[in-house]
Amino acid sequence: MHAVRRRRKRQGPTPTFGIVGPIGLFGHFAAPPSPVPIAPARTGNHRREPQMPLTRTAAGLAAAALLIGATGCSKPDTAPAAPASTSGTAAPALPSLPPVPSGAEAPPIVGPVSLTEFAKANGLTATPLRHGQAGPTVELPAMDGWTLSYDLPEAPFGALVFDHPSDPDIPGRVLVTMTKLSGPVERDAVFAAAGNELRALPNFQGPATGQSSKLDGYVADQVGGLYGDDGRLVAQKTVVIPAGDVSYVLQVRASGSNQDAAALMSATADIDKKTVITE
Repeated sequence: MHAVRRRRKRQGPTPTFGIVGPIGLFGHFAAPPSPVPIAPARTGNHRREPQMPLTRTAAGLAAAALLIGATGCSKPDTAPAAPASTSGTAAPALPSLPPVPSGAEAPPIVGPVSLTEFAKANGLTATPLRHGQAGPTVELPAMDGWTLSYDLPEAPFGALVFDHPSDPDIPGRVLVTMTKLSGPVERDAVFAAAGNELRALPNFQGPATGQSSKLDGYVADQVGGLYGDDGRLVAQKTVVIPAGDVSYVLQVRASGSNQDAAALMSATADIDKKTVITE
């Protein structure tokens, strides 16, 4: 394959995902929003009101919305400062969350629910690439607190696992896959099929359509929401890379506990600013 090499100039070495070194996480977001205050505990004869974590209703869905962000955002809205804690200890900060109605239903799925189904429906062959195989490379910024792995079967191109999850049973992860399709494709159709992979997750709550974005100058599609009985966060960015008579599809999927939303947002914001794709 005669490929055109395009690279963005940058200062200093950047570890290459799929080649060497650790990377960060996926996203296209503004900086984490200002915290909202949490009322101090009542004292005396008053009962202490329980402080709820990010949940599957308003807080959880809104945190997922923050994971997929708004394309082009650069600064968070200004929020009132949190009042001083009466106990002398600062209250834990949660992201600023808009209200979201509970009991949201999963969006309808239209079309193929995976790249494999998309390829089959269009007479193409879908071949997942492994670490080190010929094809595009992806350079993402190194991130402290994430461990690089090539052993996850669902991410043969590579993956990162968050070192300090709030719940060890729900580790924050970023799965990076590169799929070779044996022919040219219509980009929006690929985006729809890739997004449907998230919409097909158990109890998925999120948008019925993706949001347009960019990754290193490439047009991208991003989808995010909650899934599972415990309201886990998930967000995915998809890029189609044409290469003559074949096409490559890059997918970067971030997921984890809603308790780790701040860490996921911080990492994904850095990824969007510093990723380099080389054909």
